[in-house]
Amino acid sequence: MDNQAITDIVQQLPDGVVVIDVEGNLKWANATAERMLGVCLAEAVGRSTLDFVHPEDVELVALALGSIQGKDVGTPIELRVRATDGWRLVELVGTNRLADPAVRGLVLCLRDLTERRRWEVAWDEVSRFRALVHHAATIMMLLDEQGRVVSVSAAIMRLLGHDQEEVEGHLLADLVDEPDRALVAEALQHSVAAAPSTGPCTVEVRMLGRAGTRAVPFELHIVNLLDDPTVRGFVVSGHDVTQLRQSLDKLADAQAELLRQERLAAIGQMASMIGHELRNPLTAVTNAHFLVRQGLGEQITPDAIKQLAMAEREVGRAVRLAEDLMSYVRPRTAERVPVALGELVEQVLEATTTPANVAVEVEVEPLVLHADAGQLIEVVANLVTNACQSMPDGGMLRIAARAEHGDAVITVEDEGPGVDPVLAESLFEPFFSTKSEGIGLGLAIVRRLVEAHGGAISLVNRPRGGAAAIVRLPLEAVSV
Repeated sequence: MDNQAITDIVQQLPDGVVVIDVEGNLKWANATAERMLGVCLAEAVGRSTLDFVHPEDVELVALALGSIQGKDVGTPIELRVRATDGWRLVELVGTNRLADPAVRGLVLCLRDLTERRRWEVAWDEVSRFRALVHHAATIMMLLDEQGRVVSVSAAIMRLLGHDQEEVEGHLLADLVDEPDRALVAEALQHSVAAAPSTGPCTVEVRMLGRAGTRAVPFELHIVNLLDDPTVRGFVVSGHDVTQLRQSLDKLADAQAELLRQERLAAIGQMASMIGHELRNPLTAVTNAHFLVRQGLGEQITPDAIKQLAMAEREVGRAVRLAEDLMSYVRPRTAERVPVALGELVEQVLEATTTPANVAVEVEVEPLVLHADAGQLIEVVANLVTNACQSMPDGGMLRIAARAEHGDAVITVEDEGPGVDPVLAESLFEPFFSTKSEGIGLGLAIVRRLVEAHGGAISLVNRPRGGAAAIVRLPLEAVSV
């Protein structure tokens, strides 16, 4: 039989036959397909076949066409195509003839199911149910008693990209990320052991998409119907909970931040009261010391000088604590001006007395921030003081600043014992301290000032020992 005779036969087939190229563009169609789609072949060649597909079925068809290229014959799928009298329901099955020099394309057969499906829906509720399951957004599976997939709905292709035909016969556990496979086995066992009245067994796992795609969080509901003579298996329904998990995480973060703000507000009120109450008596004590020194004059004894000096040091410490309290609670409006980080670090080191056994290393790029200079000096000074206090036996203090992804990253490193990861976040909370001196407001003040500038701060341990405080601030400009 010659090629022309074969072409004539194909033209007369009751099913539509379409040939498309690897890009999905129309190359040829028989007369039935032309009538079904209401197109003239001469005008439609080169047109994307997806133009004829219902918008809700485009993704399904694209995935199916992609899967055909990996095998000889594709899995039949049902979809809606545009026809002269509206949308028609067709069954599509394709075969790969890209390597055939006479075809060089994918051959698609379209069987019109519209009238048959209407009759089935009208007379057979099972067909209606099958159609609902086929188009449902939830993945529906039937497993045998070993947990193998007997059948699966088309949603598995839409949601995870798997070919239905390739999934069937595989264990459900094979479709799940390896760390979660034990959860699937436990859920199936629990479903067998549980009483029917307990309802479906629910488990959350990460399901694997096509090779190279990420695992997706799914909630699976497993119903044991092994005793049902019409089913004899497990019915599993699963839906993507990615957005739900993201919403719950955001809600938890918002609740935690709200509790933190409420706690800080209460602490602020207490600190404000204590700070005000301390200031007046401390001022009175300072004045009294001055008058005592003046009154004794030359008659003051060495022991009295020693005792007064000790009292004045303690008063000075109490004054600094009161100032820390007031600094933490009072509103501080930032007066932003261009600030050169290199000059600012120099000012901090000039004003800060570092221990003799602490060496200082500075590596600051020529960066300019739009910030409150006084507040930024307080941030760096606090971190430098903290680092020095972490090295009672001496060590190297390193201060660095660099531009990174639109931020200025300021790092203050020490060679002390490092930070307990469990306490890293708590160290930024007011009145939390691991030191014998101070009341634990230094880092709390630093975080408040950094966040007021739209930045963030973290404490991490260095791989070679010691800790690093990392401050990220929005970078307005870079001076070269």
